[in-house]
Amino acid sequence: MHLRLPSFFSRKPAPAVAVAIPLPILLATPPPVPVDDVGNDDDEAVDPDSVGAVDFGALPQRLRALFRDPRYQPPTPPAVALELMALSRKSEVDLTAAEALFCRDPMLTARVLRVARSPLYGSARVPGIREAIVRLGSRRLHHVVLEAALEMRVFRSAQWGHWMERVRLHSTAVAHIASHIAGRGDVDPDQAFIAGLMHDIGLAAAIGAVGDRHRDFEDVNAEALAQALDVIHTEIGAAVAEAWQMSTEVKLVVAGHHHVQLKKSTLLAVVVVAEALALDAGFGVGADLDPFIDEDLVWAKKLLDLDDHKLALTAHALQPLLATL
Repeated sequence: MHLRLPSFFSRKPAPAVAVAIPLPILLATPPPVPVDDVGNDDDEAVDPDSVGAVDFGALPQRLRALFRDPRYQPPTPPAVALELMALSRKSEVDLTAAEALFCRDPMLTARVLRVARSPLYGSARVPGIREAIVRLGSRRLHHVVLEAALEMRVFRSAQWGHWMERVRLHSTAVAHIASHIAGRGDVDPDQAFIAGLMHDIGLAAAIGAVGDRHRDFEDVNAEALAQALDVIHTEIGAAVAEAWQMSTEVKLVVAGHHHVQLKKSTLLAVVVVAEALALDAGFGVGADLDPFIDEDLVWAKKLLDLDDHKLALTAHALQPLLATL
């Protein structure tokens, strides 16, 4: 097939690059995906198109009230994950200290090993956590721990599992693409990865919270919820990024990855371009749930000195990564 760059990349015809990428197209709403060990056992997954209509105008305020409720706690990573991420920011990981931390959280350890053994990290043959730490090194260990922590605490919903899985796949794709193209803006690849993985954290946290309180939102259909989340998910994301002790630059991406024209962050520009490439490759959340703003890409391309030809070459270079994803 031919790699199809979105029409807003340029008003002029872009050169076609022939590639073959066997990727799932996620823009069509699939049936709900069952998610294990989360939610209440007696709750059933929601078919978002089968529930009644809701007044959209009132829904964002209802959602804000949910997140401002003193009883609501934003999803937070396991304490061990935060300590491991701090440890892995150093140039070399203290193997003994890292092993001791993993021993405190067997569930996180199992999740980290599962991610580390995936084709993305090439550590399929590692028998245990010590070997995984050595094989990954500090930078990739940081990535794996963050991915594992997000899977455990954020990208999970019994009621809206189909949307949550799309958000997870989208965020993972954007993270890996952003890390790959970070050099275009002289951005640290590690920071680009984290910003890409976290950029839609507010969307995931909101979907999870609505799912947990689904009896309060039984009148909400998919269309209304998507519109409301588009309005408020960056607000929620900013709060979650704060709770996860993210850097100031990453918080800026989380809070401002839409309507970015007035900002001059090259990290933000890298994430915007990465998101456009992820969407083109089929890793989309859905146009109604998290619409992409054409003008943002125009701004990001200009800041990173990317024309259509360079963008097409970048997309072609990403083919092996996208195929692995």
